[in-house]
Amino acid sequence: KTIVVTKADDIPKEPIDGRPTLIYWHISGLAKVLRLTLAATQVEDCVDVRINSGDAAATETDKQAWLEVKESIPLAFPNLPYYLDKDVKLTQSLTILRCLGLKHDMMGPLQHKTDLLVDQATWTKPSPCWHTTVDTML
Repeated sequence: KTIVVTKADDIPKEPIDGRPTLIYWHISGLAKVLRLTLAATQVEDCVDVRINSGDAAATETDKQAWLEVKESIPLAFPNLPYYLDKDVKLTQSLTILRCLGLKHDMMGPLQHKTDLLVDQATWTKPSPCWHTTVDTML
């Protein structure tokens, strides 16, 4: 379920209806890998909250809704993206990604290899590693 919000009052501070809730701007950005991971885990009851900050083509965006609510969200380090569920409240996209991987048994037997893949997947610059197979890379 995807919800687009524009007002500070609509930005969640707790999981929506007790369901896993991911909150980010209404763009792909840092949440793209998180959304793909949630889809891969088949967490069908996840809520994807997207904060609309105005016209993407505009030179100025309206971040006021986020700035109004940011400090009132019960997070150690309030920032976007953030993830809420019954067990955790997290910021930092890699932290969230690792949490989802552990929670849904996606980490595999060798943590260091999984960490390498996670970090590579979130790195947006071209890399020669992608010209080889994953087995060769690891």
